Amino acid sequence: MPNFLIITKTIPDYSKHDIDLGNTPKIVIQLCLCLKEAFFLAYKIRKYVNFYIYIEESEILIKFEGKTLRYLGPDERSQSLLLEKALKMSCYKDSISPMMFIKSTPGIFIKKVRFKDFIKNQEDFQNISIINSFQEEQLKDIKVLFNTTRIEENINSKFICFLNYDPSKFNEYLPYLKCLTKINILEGLSKKIENLLCSDKILYINHYFDKLNYDT
Repeated sequence: MPNFLIITKTIPDYSKHDIDLGNTPKIVIQLCLCLKEAFFLAYKIRKYVNFYIYIEESEILIKFEGKTLRYLGPDERSQSLLLEKALKMSCYKDSISPMMFIKSTPGIFIKKVRFKDFIKNQEDFQNISIINSFQEEQLKDIKVLFNTTRIEENINSKFICFLNYDPSKFNEYLPYLKCLTKINILEGLSKKIENLLCSDKILYINHYFDKLNYDT
């Protein structure tokens, strides 16, 4: 069961009125494209997929759970409205428990949690694949961090992570990597699809898992 995680710095406030006027924030449009490619297989939902968005500044985690997901359409409008509803709940983040998810709509949940605590409590994170184009010096730092001499290239983990990062700020993302038990940098694959949108990378990965004949 593939799980996708996207880490983003922040998501600006927006409303239904903004959507109607065509003023949906760019990052929201990008996330909606990712949602579409993560879940939609023709006219069906991939029930075996989970999709996470972690918002750094607010320490808010939003989970889209395929097996219970409802009301999510293949169009950007329905996706952005459902995301906006979940984000509205994050305005009350001080009252959101870090111990459990709160349901926004069926299949969409929200929780305030520090990233390292989230990682620690996720069994599927014990082996995580990261798709990014790391520079050679950065790969060396990662190998030292994990006391390894090689980076695996197989898509053999249940969690696929996309770090939306600026390579010049690599050190800011090291704390995320330090939270992981085992890391699988898909460097070869990253170079192969590095010019693709994040949503297209998700589509590529999903096609791989579709070939494994998961029951959708």
